[in-house]
Amino acid sequence: MSGIKQDLEDSDLIVYCFRHQESLLNVSGYGTENSPLTDRGRSEAGTVRALVDNIGIDGIVTGTIPRHVQTLDELGTLDIPVIQDDNLNAIIGGYLFEEPDKRKVEERYRLIRFKADETGLYHASGFSFDPKKEQIFPFGIYCSAIVDRRLRELVFEGDDPLTSFEEIEQRVKDFQNNLREQVNPDRQTTLACIGSCSSLSFIYEFVKYGTIGENIVDLESEQPRLYPQEHQEFSVLHLNPNEERIKLYLAREPIKDYLVRQDD
Repeated sequence: MSGIKQDLEDSDLIVYCFRHQESLLNVSGYGTENSPLTDRGRSEAGTVRALVDNIGIDGIVTGTIPRHVQTLDELGTLDIPVIQDDNLNAIIGGYLFEEPDKRKVEERYRLIRFKADETGLYHASGFSFDPKKEQIFPFGIYCSAIVDRRLRELVFEGDDPLTSFEEIEQRVKDFQNNLREQVNPDRQTTLACIGSCSSLSFIYEFVKYGTIGENIVDLESEQPRLYPQEHQEFSVLHLNPNEERIKLYLAREPIKDYLVRQDD
């Protein structure tokens, strides 16, 4: 892959987006917004710092929950502005994420009805999916119903515990407007962004497709998805001169792979 800054040298704004580093919620399968980083999460923040040093940035935009702030703290001293933006916070809903016993979640939403048939699939009206792969049954915290409209309506049947898609769209638009305010009219602006994989995936979807909850998870394709972004991956947004729409340049690039190419 050619150099990102070379490819985007005419853009007014380049934004390198990272997921917060590993938290207790990620390894335990349950937790709250206040879930802190694990020891591994704190140690692996050094890889993100290496990328930040490699690209050179003018500022950092971060969500406001502890695992975002702790990820920023683990990057060490950076003499640049820090902007907090709660539009980067996770798209979470209490019981769904805070219940340690996932069988209770399965019972509450009757998820056994999505048990796969002999082909390994569940057949809904007009589409089919692998309930295990989508973490619907057995249930997992990266359940595709979190980010996909069809699955969310199917799984929760009006008892939706998550942020509405209408609110998510507004958050994505607010985030984009906040980014535009950081543009320096005299030179290219480069930012780093720390958020949650759920909020970031909706941002990527909207800037690429103009949709919310329709193109994050392709149930029929084996291609890499926009969700969930791993802790050691990054994505890149950019804004071209005289354009209103922020665009997606790159999604879910492994940080270490990118750094190795820079050393070659």
